[in-house]
Amino acid sequence: MKKIDYFKIPDIIIKKIYQQASQSEISLLNHWLDESKENQELFKRIGERKDFSKRRNKYSSIKDDIAWQKINTRLSQQPFPKIIPLYYKILRYAAVLLAPFIIASVVYYIYEETREYTLAEMVQESNPLDLQEATLVLEDGSRLLNLMDVNADTLQKLTGAKILPGNNSIRYDQKIVRNNSLFPKLNTLIVPKARVHNIVLSDGTKVTINAASSLQYPVFFNDESRLVKLTGEAYFNVAKDKNKPFIITTNGMNIEVLGTEFNVSSYGTDNEIVTTLIEGSVKVKVGTTEMTLQPGEQAILFKKKDTIAKKMVNTELFTSWKDGRYIFEYENLESVMKKIGRWYNVEIFYDDEQAKQYHFKGTLNKYDEIKNTLYIIELATNLEFEITKTTVLIKQKNRKKIQ
Repeated sequence: MKKIDYFKIPDIIIKKIYQQASQSEISLLNHWLDESKENQELFKRIGERKDFSKRRNKYSSIKDDIAWQKINTRLSQQPFPKIIPLYYKILRYAAVLLAPFIIASVVYYIYEETREYTLAEMVQESNPLDLQEATLVLEDGSRLLNLMDVNADTLQKLTGAKILPGNNSIRYDQKIVRNNSLFPKLNTLIVPKARVHNIVLSDGTKVTINAASSLQYPVFFNDESRLVKLTGEAYFNVAKDKNKPFIITTNGMNIEVLGTEFNVSSYGTDNEIVTTLIEGSVKVKVGTTEMTLQPGEQAILFKKKDTIAKKMVNTELFTSWKDGRYIFEYENLESVMKKIGRWYNVEIFYDDEQAKQYHFKGTLNKYDEIKNTLYIIELATNLEFEITKTTVLIKQKNRKKIQ
C-alpha cells in the first residue's frame, strides 16, 4: 500500500462500521487487513465494540490536545500488545492529515465509555405503546419527543429536517445535511399507536409510516446505496436512481429497488412479513433465496417456517391504510383486530378463542371512533364487544359455536 493510503484507514474503518464505505474503500481496507494478523485483530476489536455510535457524535466537544493526553495515559497504563503501535501510528498520521472529525471520532472511541443505540434498543426504550406522538431518535440516543411540536429551527439545526405543512410530515434537505455532516448520521422515526407519519428522505423518497412502527435511515445517503431499516409497516414511494439501489432491511428480509411504490408490513407480533408491489419492480431476498416482484404481486415470508412465497393480490387491501381506510376481503378476525388494536391503541382479548376464526368483509374508516368501527363488525358477525379505555373484550353472542 502507498503511504498515503494508510492515512485513509481510520476514515474507512468508521465508514465500514456504518455500512457507508464505497467498493474502492472496502478494497483498500481488505488490502490493509491482508497485510498482517495484527491489522485483522485491530479491526475485529473495533467491530465488536457496541458503543461507537454515540461517541463519534460528540466530536465537537473534544479538544485534540486533551484527547491525545488521555490516549497517551491509556496506552501507558493498559497492556495492549502488538496492536497498539500500529493503531497509534495511524492515529498520529491521521491527526495531521485527516479532518478533525475523524481524529475526534477514533480517539473518542478508545478512551470514553458510552452507549450505542441500535434500532432494536431505540424501539424498545421508546416503546410506541408509551408514546403519544411521533418521536425522532438521533444517533447519540437523544430524543425529540412530540416531533411536530419541536421548534422548526431547532429541528433543522439538529437533523437538517424541515417540518412540512399538512399531516405529520417532515422532509430532509440534501444540501443542508451534506453541509453539516461529514458522515451520514442515523435518525430513527418512531410512530406510536393511533398515529401515521410522513417523511421525505434526502433523496426524495416518500415514506408513510403506519402506527406502532419505526424507520431508521441516514440523514443523507452515500454514493453506493440507500439503506434503511423498518420495524412495523410503511408505504414507500422510492425516488428513481438507477445507479444507487434503495434497500430496506426488516427482520431478516432485504428488499432492493431502484424506484418504485410498494408496501412492507413487518410487525414483530405477526407471523409473516408481507411485501406488496404497486408499481415498478423489487427484489426480495431472504438468506440465499431471491425473488423479483412485478406490480400486483406479493412476497410473504413465513417466519416460523423460514420460507417465502409469491402470489397475485388486490393491492388496495394492503395499502388503503395510508389513505385513512381499512379494506378487508373476508379476512380472519384475529388479523383484523390486530390492526384495529394498533390503530386505536387498545389491547384485544377474546372470551372464546373460537371467535378468532370469524371472517370479516367490509371497509372501515380509521378516523371513526372505535365504538362505531366495532359496531360495523358486530353487525356483520355473531360477535359483541365490551370496550374500555385501553381494552376490547370480544364475545360470541349467545355462545353460538362455529360449525
